[in-house]
Amino acid sequence: MKNKFSYVIKYILLAIPFILGVTGFCLVDGRPLLQSMYITCKLYILSGDEVAPNIFIEIARWLAPVATASGIMFAINYIRRTFFNNVAHIKGNSTAVYGPDAEKEIILKQLGTDGIDGSEKFVQAERYILLGSEEENLAFFDRHRNEIDGKDVYAKCDSLSAKVVADYNLHLFCAEELAAAAFWKEHCIYKLSKEKGHKLKIAFIGFNKLGREVLLSAVQNNIFDPNQQIDYHIFGNAMGFCNIYHQLKNNINDNIIFQYKHWHEQIDFLNTCDMVIVLQQPKQSQLLRDILLATKCKNIYVFNASSYGMDIIDNDNRLVSFKWKKYVYDIDRIFDKNLFEKAKMLNLKYANLYNGIAINTENRENEWKKLSTFLRYSNISAADHNDIQRIILSEENQGLTPDTMSAEWFEKLSELEHIRWCRYYWINNWTLGHPADKKERDNKHIHNDLIPYAKLDDAEKQKDRDNITYLFS
Repeated sequence: MKNKFSYVIKYILLAIPFILGVTGFCLVDGRPLLQSMYITCKLYILSGDEVAPNIFIEIARWLAPVATASGIMFAINYIRRTFFNNVAHIKGNSTAVYGPDAEKEIILKQLGTDGIDGSEKFVQAERYILLGSEEENLAFFDRHRNEIDGKDVYAKCDSLSAKVVADYNLHLFCAEELAAAAFWKEHCIYKLSKEKGHKLKIAFIGFNKLGREVLLSAVQNNIFDPNQQIDYHIFGNAMGFCNIYHQLKNNINDNIIFQYKHWHEQIDFLNTCDMVIVLQQPKQSQLLRDILLATKCKNIYVFNASSYGMDIIDNDNRLVSFKWKKYVYDIDRIFDKNLFEKAKMLNLKYANLYNGIAINTENRENEWKKLSTFLRYSNISAADHNDIQRIILSEENQGLTPDTMSAEWFEKLSELEHIRWCRYYWINNWTLGHPADKKERDNKHIHNDLIPYAKLDDAEKQKDRDNITYLFS
Protein backbone atom coordinates (compact mmCIF):
# COMPACT_ATOMS: atom_id res chain seq x y z
CA MET A 1 0.00 0.00 0.00
CA LYS A 2 2.11 2.84 -1.21
CA ASN A 3 1.39 6.47 -0.69
CA LYS A 4 -0.09 7.09 -4.14
CA PHE A 5 -0.59 10.80 -3.56
CA SER A 6 3.12 11.46 -3.00
CA TYR A 7 4.07 9.67 -6.23
CA VAL A 8 1.44 11.57 -8.22
CA ILE A 9 2.96 14.82 -6.93
CA LYS A 10 6.44 13.71 -8.01
CA TYR A 11 5.29 12.87 -11.52
CA ILE A 12 3.44 16.17 -11.82
CA LEU A 13 6.57 18.09 -10.80
CA LEU A 14 8.56 16.20 -13.44
CA ALA A 15 5.96 17.09 -16.08
CA ILE A 16 5.62 20.80 -15.28
CA PRO A 17 8.77 21.93 -17.25
CA PHE A 18 7.60 19.88 -20.25
CA ILE A 19 4.13 21.45 -20.19
CA LEU A 20 5.57 24.96 -19.84
CA GLY A 21 8.14 24.41 -22.61
CA VAL A 22 5.66 23.00 -25.12
CA THR A 23 3.25 25.84 -24.30
CA GLY A 24 5.97 28.44 -24.81
CA PHE A 25 7.36 26.98 -28.06
CA CYS A 26 4.13 25.86 -29.68
CA LEU A 27 1.29 28.10 -28.54
CA VAL A 28 3.25 31.33 -27.91
CA ASP A 29 6.22 31.12 -30.31
CA GLY A 30 4.23 29.38 -33.04
CA ARG A 31 6.52 26.38 -33.67
CA PRO A 32 5.19 22.97 -34.78
CA LEU A 33 4.04 20.67 -31.98
CA LEU A 34 6.56 17.87 -32.55
CA GLN A 35 9.43 20.33 -32.82
CA SER A 36 8.26 22.04 -29.63
CA MET A 37 8.18 18.70 -27.80
CA TYR A 38 11.67 17.78 -29.07
CA ILE A 39 13.25 21.09 -28.05
CA THR A 40 11.55 20.94 -24.65
CA CYS A 41 12.92 17.44 -24.02
CA LYS A 42 16.43 18.78 -24.71
CA LEU A 43 15.96 21.25 -21.84
CA TYR A 44 16.04 18.31 -19.40
CA ILE A 45 19.65 17.55 -20.43
CA LEU A 46 20.84 21.19 -20.44
CA SER A 47 20.69 21.53 -24.24
CA GLY A 48 18.50 24.59 -24.40
CA ASP A 49 21.07 27.23 -25.38
CA GLU A 50 18.90 29.49 -27.51
CA VAL A 51 17.43 32.65 -26.08
CA ALA A 52 14.04 32.09 -24.51
CA PRO A 53 11.49 34.13 -26.45
CA ASN A 54 8.87 34.11 -23.65
CA ILE A 55 8.38 33.58 -19.92
CA PHE A 56 7.05 30.01 -20.32
CA ILE A 57 10.26 28.82 -21.97
CA GLU A 58 12.44 30.76 -19.51
CA ILE A 59 10.79 29.06 -16.52
CA ALA A 60 11.01 25.68 -18.25
CA ARG A 61 14.77 26.18 -18.86
CA TRP A 62 15.34 26.57 -15.11
CA LEU A 63 12.97 23.89 -13.88
CA ALA A 64 13.87 21.14 -16.37
CA PRO A 65 17.43 20.47 -15.01
CA VAL A 66 16.07 20.43 -11.47
CA ALA A 67 13.45 17.89 -12.54
CA THR A 68 16.18 15.83 -14.21
CA ALA A 69 18.27 15.77 -11.04
CA SER A 70 15.23 14.82 -8.99
CA GLY A 71 14.36 12.07 -11.45
CA ILE A 72 17.88 10.66 -11.28
CA MET A 73 17.77 10.61 -7.47
CA PHE A 74 14.33 9.01 -7.61
CA ALA A 75 15.63 6.31 -9.95
CA ILE A 76 18.76 5.70 -7.85
CA ASN A 77 16.66 5.33 -4.71
CA TYR A 78 14.30 2.97 -6.49
CA ILE A 79 17.17 0.79 -7.77
CA ARG A 80 18.88 0.86 -4.39
CA ARG A 81 15.67 -0.06 -2.56
CA THR A 82 14.89 -2.84 -5.03
CA PHE A 83 18.41 -4.26 -4.66
CA PHE A 84 18.33 -4.32 -0.86
CA ASN A 85 14.77 -5.72 -0.87
CA ASN A 86 15.91 -8.61 -3.06
CA VAL A 87 18.95 -9.22 -0.87
CA ALA A 88 16.73 -9.30 2.24
CA HIS A 89 14.35 -11.76 0.60
CA ILE A 90 17.14 -14.06 -0.64
CA LYS A 91 18.80 -13.97 2.78
CA GLY A 92 15.56 -15.18 4.42
CA ASN A 93 13.71 -13.97 7.53
CA SER A 94 12.54 -10.90 5.60
CA THR A 95 9.58 -8.71 6.54
CA ALA A 96 7.81 -6.46 4.03
CA VAL A 97 6.25 -3.34 5.51
CA TYR A 98 3.40 -1.40 3.92
CA GLY A 99 1.71 1.79 5.05
CA PRO A 100 2.30 5.51 5.69
CA ASP A 101 5.96 6.53 5.38
CA ALA A 102 6.36 7.83 8.95
CA GLU A 103 5.06 4.67 10.64
CA LYS A 104 6.82 2.45 8.11
CA GLU A 105 10.21 4.03 8.82
CA ILE A 106 9.84 3.25 12.55
CA ILE A 107 9.31 -0.43 11.79
CA LEU A 108 12.00 -0.67 9.09
CA LYS A 109 14.55 0.87 11.43
CA GLN A 110 13.90 -1.89 13.97
CA LEU A 111 14.02 -4.61 11.31
CA GLY A 112 17.37 -3.45 9.95
CA THR A 113 18.62 -5.53 7.00
CA ASP A 114 15.64 -7.89 7.34
CA GLY A 115 13.17 -5.13 6.47
CA ILE A 116 11.72 -4.63 3.00
CA ASP A 117 10.07 -1.37 1.99
CA GLY A 118 6.86 -2.43 0.30
CA SER A 119 5.86 1.04 -0.86
CA GLU A 120 6.40 0.44 -4.58
CA LYS A 121 4.52 -2.79 -5.24
CA PHE A 122 3.82 -6.24 -3.82
CA VAL A 123 7.10 -7.93 -2.92
CA GLN A 124 7.95 -11.45 -1.82
CA ALA A 125 8.87 -11.80 1.85
CA GLU A 126 8.68 -14.25 4.73
CA ARG A 127 6.13 -12.11 6.58
CA TYR A 128 4.24 -8.85 6.18
CA ILE A 129 3.34 -5.90 8.39
CA LEU A 130 0.43 -3.73 7.23
CA LEU A 131 0.21 -0.29 8.86
CA GLY A 132 -2.46 1.36 6.73
CA SER A 133 -6.09 1.83 7.65
CA GLU A 134 -8.05 -1.25 8.67
CA GLU A 135 -9.92 -1.23 5.36
CA GLU A 136 -6.69 -0.92 3.33
CA ASN A 137 -4.99 -3.68 5.28
CA LEU A 138 -7.83 -6.17 4.88
CA ALA A 139 -8.14 -5.29 1.18
CA PHE A 140 -4.39 -5.93 0.73
CA PHE A 141 -4.69 -9.31 2.45
CA ASP A 142 -7.65 -10.31 0.29
CA ARG A 143 -6.02 -9.06 -2.93
CA HIS A 144 -2.78 -10.99 -2.36
CA ARG A 145 -4.21 -14.00 -0.56
CA ASN A 146 -2.63 -16.49 -2.98
CA GLU A 147 0.84 -14.90 -2.91
CA ILE A 148 0.97 -14.79 0.89
CA ASP A 149 -0.56 -18.19 1.56
CA GLY A 150 1.32 -19.73 4.49
CA LYS A 151 3.08 -16.44 5.35
CA ASP A 152 2.35 -14.58 8.57
CA VAL A 153 0.61 -11.25 8.03
CA TYR A 154 0.35 -8.70 10.85
CA ALA A 155 -2.31 -6.09 10.15
CA LYS A 156 -3.00 -2.99 12.21
CA CYS A 157 -6.70 -2.64 13.01
CA ASP A 158 -8.99 -0.20 14.77
CA SER A 159 -12.29 -1.97 15.34
CA LEU A 160 -11.85 -5.72 14.85
CA SER A 161 -10.62 -8.13 17.49
CA ALA A 162 -7.95 -10.69 16.71
CA LYS A 163 -10.39 -13.40 17.80
CA VAL A 164 -12.69 -12.79 14.80
CA VAL A 165 -10.03 -13.75 12.25
CA ALA A 166 -10.60 -17.07 10.50
CA ASP A 167 -7.23 -17.22 8.66
CA TYR A 168 -4.62 -18.75 10.93
CA ASN A 169 -1.80 -16.71 9.37
CA LEU A 170 -3.52 -13.29 9.67
CA HIS A 171 -2.78 -11.56 12.97
CA LEU A 172 -4.65 -8.36 13.80
CA PHE A 173 -3.14 -5.96 16.28
CA CYS A 174 -4.12 -2.59 17.64
CA ALA A 175 -2.36 -0.12 19.89
CA GLU A 176 -4.99 -0.36 22.61
CA GLU A 177 -4.75 -4.15 22.99
CA LEU A 178 -0.96 -4.21 22.91
CA ALA A 179 -0.70 -1.34 25.38
CA ALA A 180 -3.24 -2.86 27.78
CA ALA A 181 -1.41 -6.19 27.99
CA ALA A 182 1.94 -4.42 28.39
CA PHE A 183 0.62 -2.14 31.14
CA TRP A 184 -0.48 -4.89 33.53
CA LYS A 185 2.84 -6.71 33.10
CA GLU A 186 5.03 -3.64 33.50
CA HIS A 187 2.94 -2.46 36.45
CA CYS A 188 1.89 -5.81 37.90
CA ILE A 189 -0.16 -5.15 41.05
CA TYR A 190 0.31 -8.55 42.72
CA LYS A 191 2.42 -7.12 45.54
CA LEU A 192 -0.11 -4.34 46.17
CA SER A 193 -2.96 -6.84 46.03
CA LYS A 194 -1.25 -9.11 48.56
CA GLU A 195 -0.60 -6.19 50.94
CA LYS A 196 -4.32 -5.36 50.81
CA GLY A 197 -5.46 -8.95 51.37
CA HIS A 198 -6.35 -9.18 47.68
CA LYS A 199 -9.11 -6.60 48.20
CA LEU A 200 -8.50 -3.64 45.89
CA LYS A 201 -10.31 -0.63 44.52
CA ILE A 202 -9.12 0.62 41.14
CA ALA A 203 -10.66 3.70 39.52
CA PHE A 204 -10.71 4.39 35.78
CA ILE A 205 -11.18 8.02 34.78
CA GLY A 206 -12.33 8.14 31.19
CA PHE A 207 -13.61 5.08 29.38
CA ASN A 208 -13.13 4.82 25.65
CA LYS A 209 -11.80 2.01 23.47
CA LEU A 210 -8.49 2.20 25.32
CA GLY A 211 -10.27 1.94 28.66
CA ARG A 212 -12.23 -1.08 27.50
CA GLU A 213 -9.05 -2.92 26.47
CA VAL A 214 -7.27 -2.03 29.71
CA LEU A 215 -10.26 -3.34 31.70
CA LEU A 216 -10.59 -6.57 29.70
CA SER A 217 -6.86 -7.19 30.04
CA ALA A 218 -7.11 -6.56 33.79
CA VAL A 219 -9.90 -9.12 34.15
CA GLN A 220 -7.77 -11.75 32.39
CA ASN A 221 -4.39 -10.91 33.92
CA ASN A 222 -5.02 -9.64 37.45
CA ILE A 223 -5.83 -13.08 38.87
CA PHE A 224 -3.88 -13.51 42.09
CA ASP A 225 -6.02 -15.41 44.60
CA PRO A 226 -9.14 -17.60 44.32
CA ASN A 227 -10.94 -15.40 46.86
CA GLN A 228 -9.76 -12.02 45.62
CA GLN A 229 -12.08 -9.11 45.06
CA ILE A 230 -10.79 -6.34 42.85
CA ASP A 231 -13.38 -3.65 42.27
CA TYR A 232 -12.96 -1.70 39.04
CA HIS A 233 -14.81 1.62 39.31
CA ILE A 234 -15.39 3.29 35.95
CA PHE A 235 -15.91 7.05 35.69
CA GLY A 236 -16.89 7.44 32.06
CA ASN A 237 -19.30 6.44 29.34
CA ALA A 238 -20.08 2.73 29.58
CA MET A 239 -20.87 2.60 25.84
CA GLY A 240 -22.91 -0.55 26.38
CA PHE A 241 -19.97 -2.42 27.93
CA CYS A 242 -22.14 -4.24 30.49
CA ASN A 243 -24.63 -5.29 27.83
CA ILE A 244 -21.94 -6.53 25.44
CA TYR A 245 -19.93 -8.43 28.07
CA HIS A 246 -23.00 -9.49 30.02
CA GLN A 247 -21.56 -12.73 31.40
CA LEU A 248 -18.88 -10.97 33.41
CA LYS A 249 -21.18 -9.25 35.89
CA ASN A 250 -22.48 -12.30 37.75
CA ASN A 251 -19.67 -14.80 37.19
CA ILE A 252 -16.48 -13.30 38.65
CA ASN A 253 -15.52 -12.29 42.17
CA ASP A 254 -14.17 -8.99 40.88
CA ASN A 255 -16.72 -6.24 40.34
CA ILE A 256 -17.03 -3.86 37.40
CA ILE A 257 -18.93 -0.83 38.66
CA PHE A 258 -19.88 2.10 36.44
CA GLN A 259 -20.13 5.31 38.43
CA TYR A 260 -22.77 7.62 37.08
CA LYS A 261 -21.64 10.62 39.10
CA HIS A 262 -18.68 12.65 37.86
CA TRP A 263 -15.38 11.89 39.58
CA HIS A 264 -15.18 15.35 41.18
CA GLU A 265 -18.45 14.59 42.98
CA GLN A 266 -16.79 11.61 44.69
CA ILE A 267 -13.48 13.00 45.90
CA ASP A 268 -13.65 11.15 49.24
CA PHE A 269 -14.21 7.87 47.44
CA LEU A 270 -11.30 8.46 45.05
CA ASN A 271 -9.02 9.07 48.04
CA THR A 272 -9.76 5.51 49.22
CA CYS A 273 -8.81 3.91 45.88
CA ASP A 274 -5.61 1.90 45.75
CA MET A 275 -4.95 2.87 42.15
CA VAL A 276 -6.27 5.51 39.77
CA ILE A 277 -5.91 5.07 36.00
CA VAL A 278 -6.40 8.12 33.80
CA LEU A 279 -7.01 7.17 30.18
CA GLN A 280 -5.92 9.26 27.19
CA GLN A 281 -8.61 11.88 26.54
CA PRO A 282 -9.09 15.49 25.39
CA LYS A 283 -7.77 18.24 27.70
CA GLN A 284 -5.86 15.63 29.67
CA SER A 285 -3.39 18.11 31.18
CA GLN A 286 -6.21 20.15 32.66
CA LEU A 287 -7.86 16.98 33.96
CA LEU A 288 -4.63 15.85 35.67
CA ARG A 289 -4.16 19.27 37.22
CA ASP A 290 -7.67 19.10 38.68
CA ILE A 291 -7.21 15.54 39.99
CA LEU A 292 -3.93 16.45 41.68
CA LEU A 293 -5.47 19.55 43.23
CA ALA A 294 -8.70 17.91 44.40
CA THR A 295 -7.49 14.50 45.62
CA LYS A 296 -4.82 12.90 47.75
CA CYS A 297 -4.43 9.92 45.41
CA LYS A 298 -0.84 8.66 45.25
CA ASN A 299 -0.82 5.95 42.59
CA ILE A 300 -2.09 7.77 39.50
CA TYR A 301 -1.20 6.02 36.25
CA VAL A 302 -1.60 8.15 33.16
CA PHE A 303 -2.04 6.73 29.66
CA ASN A 304 -0.68 9.44 27.39
CA ALA A 305 0.90 9.66 23.97
CA SER A 306 4.08 11.21 25.39
CA SER A 307 5.47 12.45 28.69
CA TYR A 308 5.72 16.07 27.56
CA GLY A 309 4.38 18.39 30.20
CA MET A 310 4.22 15.76 32.95
CA ASP A 311 7.05 17.38 34.91
CA ILE A 312 5.29 20.74 34.68
CA ILE A 313 2.00 19.34 35.99
CA ASP A 314 3.39 17.40 38.93
CA ASN A 315 6.30 18.08 41.25
CA ASP A 316 5.84 15.30 43.82
CA ASN A 317 6.01 12.23 41.58
CA ARG A 318 2.37 11.26 42.13
CA LEU A 319 1.93 10.57 38.43
CA VAL A 320 3.29 7.56 36.55
CA SER A 321 3.37 8.14 32.82
CA PHE A 322 2.61 5.24 30.48
CA LYS A 323 3.31 6.17 26.86
CA TRP A 324 0.92 3.65 25.41
CA LYS A 325 1.05 4.52 21.70
CA LYS A 326 4.64 3.36 21.32
CA TYR A 327 3.53 -0.26 21.59
CA VAL A 328 1.81 -0.32 18.21
CA TYR A 329 5.19 0.16 16.52
CA ASP A 330 7.21 -2.21 18.70
CA ILE A 331 7.95 -5.23 16.49
CA ASP A 332 8.71 -7.46 19.49
CA ARG A 333 5.14 -6.95 20.69
CA ILE A 334 3.64 -7.12 17.20
CA PHE A 335 5.33 -10.44 16.43
CA ASP A 336 5.47 -11.72 20.02
CA LYS A 337 7.14 -14.90 18.74
CA ASN A 338 7.64 -16.36 22.19
CA LEU A 339 3.96 -15.95 23.05
CA PHE A 340 2.71 -17.62 19.87
CA GLU A 341 5.28 -20.42 20.01
CA LYS A 342 4.41 -21.06 23.65
CA ALA A 343 0.69 -21.18 22.78
CA LYS A 344 1.30 -23.54 19.85
CA MET A 345 3.43 -25.85 21.98
CA LEU A 346 0.82 -25.84 24.76
CA ASN A 347 -1.79 -26.96 22.24
CA LEU A 348 0.53 -29.65 20.82
CA LYS A 349 1.28 -31.07 24.25
CA TYR A 350 -2.44 -31.43 24.92
CA ALA A 351 -2.82 -33.12 21.53
CA ASN A 352 0.02 -35.44 22.48
CA LEU A 353 -1.50 -36.27 25.87
CA TYR A 354 -5.08 -36.83 24.75
CA ASN A 355 -4.74 -37.86 21.09
CA GLY A 356 -1.26 -39.35 20.91
CA ILE A 357 0.02 -36.75 18.40
CA ALA A 358 3.81 -36.85 18.18
CA ILE A 359 5.64 -33.72 19.33
CA ASN A 360 7.48 -32.20 16.36
CA THR A 361 7.52 -28.95 14.42
CA GLU A 362 5.26 -30.17 11.62
CA ASN A 363 2.56 -31.39 14.02
CA ARG A 364 2.83 -28.19 16.04
CA GLU A 365 1.77 -26.18 12.99
CA ASN A 366 -0.80 -28.72 11.77
CA GLU A 367 -2.53 -28.96 15.14
CA TRP A 368 -2.61 -25.17 15.38
CA LYS A 369 -4.29 -24.89 11.98
CA LYS A 370 -7.02 -27.29 13.13
CA LEU A 371 -8.11 -24.97 15.93
CA SER A 372 -10.87 -22.42 15.62
CA THR A 373 -9.76 -18.82 16.12
CA PHE A 374 -11.53 -18.84 19.48
CA LEU A 375 -9.49 -21.82 20.71
CA ARG A 376 -6.25 -20.42 19.33
CA TYR A 377 -6.70 -17.31 21.42
CA SER A 378 -7.68 -19.37 24.43
CA ASN A 379 -4.21 -20.93 24.22
CA ILE A 380 -2.65 -17.51 23.62
CA SER A 381 -4.48 -16.15 26.68
CA ALA A 382 -3.07 -18.99 28.78
CA ALA A 383 0.46 -18.38 27.50
CA ASP A 384 0.08 -14.64 28.06
CA HIS A 385 -1.01 -15.08 31.68
CA ASN A 386 2.07 -17.20 32.28
CA ASP A 387 4.11 -13.97 32.56
CA ILE A 388 1.92 -12.87 35.48
CA GLN A 389 2.23 -16.32 37.07
CA ARG A 390 6.00 -16.01 36.95
CA ILE A 391 5.86 -12.62 38.64
CA ILE A 392 3.71 -14.12 41.40
CA LEU A 393 6.12 -17.02 41.96
CA SER A 394 9.07 -14.64 42.04
CA GLU A 395 7.36 -12.50 44.70
CA GLU A 396 6.65 -15.65 46.71
CA ASN A 397 10.23 -16.96 46.33
CA GLN A 398 8.96 -20.08 44.63
CA GLY A 399 10.80 -22.05 41.99
CA LEU A 400 9.86 -21.62 38.36
CA THR A 401 9.40 -25.29 37.51
CA PRO A 402 6.77 -27.78 38.75
CA ASP A 403 9.56 -29.68 40.51
CA THR A 404 10.84 -26.68 42.47
CA MET A 405 7.63 -24.88 43.41
CA SER A 406 5.78 -26.15 46.44
CA ALA A 407 2.83 -28.52 46.02
CA GLU A 408 0.60 -25.87 47.58
CA TRP A 409 1.58 -23.26 45.03
CA PHE A 410 1.36 -25.72 42.15
CA GLU A 411 -2.26 -26.45 43.07
CA LYS A 412 -3.01 -22.77 43.63
CA LEU A 413 -1.66 -21.85 40.19
CA SER A 414 -3.80 -24.63 38.70
CA GLU A 415 -6.87 -23.09 40.32
CA LEU A 416 -5.92 -19.61 39.12
CA GLU A 417 -5.49 -21.03 35.62
CA HIS A 418 -9.02 -22.44 35.77
CA ILE A 419 -10.30 -19.02 36.84
CA ARG A 420 -8.50 -17.43 33.90
CA TRP A 421 -9.91 -20.03 31.53
CA CYS A 422 -13.44 -19.37 32.79
CA ARG A 423 -12.98 -15.61 32.43
CA TYR A 424 -11.83 -15.99 28.85
CA TYR A 425 -15.03 -17.90 28.06
CA TRP A 426 -17.23 -15.45 29.97
CA ILE A 427 -15.70 -12.48 28.16
CA ASN A 428 -16.80 -14.21 24.98
CA ASN A 429 -20.27 -14.75 26.53
CA TRP A 430 -20.19 -18.50 26.95
CA THR A 431 -22.51 -19.90 29.62
CA LEU A 432 -22.72 -22.94 31.85
CA GLY A 433 -24.50 -25.83 30.18
CA HIS A 434 -24.32 -29.52 29.40
CA PRO A 435 -24.06 -29.96 25.63
CA ALA A 436 -24.74 -33.33 24.07
CA ASP A 437 -21.62 -33.14 21.93
CA LYS A 438 -18.83 -30.85 20.75
CA LYS A 439 -20.90 -29.44 17.89
CA GLU A 440 -23.71 -28.34 20.21
CA ARG A 441 -21.15 -26.94 22.65
CA ASP A 442 -19.53 -24.76 20.00
CA ASN A 443 -22.78 -23.69 18.35
CA LYS A 444 -24.56 -22.72 21.56
CA HIS A 445 -21.45 -21.47 23.40
CA ILE A 446 -22.14 -23.58 26.47
CA HIS A 447 -19.64 -25.53 28.56
CA ASN A 448 -20.08 -27.79 31.56
CA ASP A 449 -16.74 -26.80 33.17
CA LEU A 450 -17.64 -23.15 33.79
CA ILE A 451 -17.86 -23.88 37.51
CA PRO A 452 -15.57 -23.27 40.51
CA TYR A 453 -12.36 -25.29 40.57
CA ALA A 454 -13.43 -27.12 43.74
CA LYS A 455 -16.47 -28.56 41.95
CA LEU A 456 -14.46 -30.02 39.06
CA ASP A 457 -13.76 -33.73 39.06
CA ASP A 458 -10.11 -34.69 39.33
CA ALA A 459 -9.80 -35.45 35.61
CA GLU A 460 -10.80 -31.87 34.76
CA LYS A 461 -8.55 -30.42 37.46
CA GLN A 462 -5.70 -32.40 35.92
CA LYS A 463 -6.11 -30.42 32.68
CA ASP A 464 -5.37 -27.22 34.59
CA ARG A 465 -2.43 -28.90 36.32
CA ASP A 466 -1.14 -30.04 32.95
CA ASN A 467 -1.39 -26.48 31.72
CA ILE A 468 0.88 -25.30 34.56
CA THR A 469 3.28 -28.18 33.97
CA TYR A 470 3.56 -27.46 30.24
CA LEU A 471 3.91 -23.69 30.57
CA PHE A 472 6.65 -23.96 33.17
CA SER A 473 8.54 -26.86 31.63
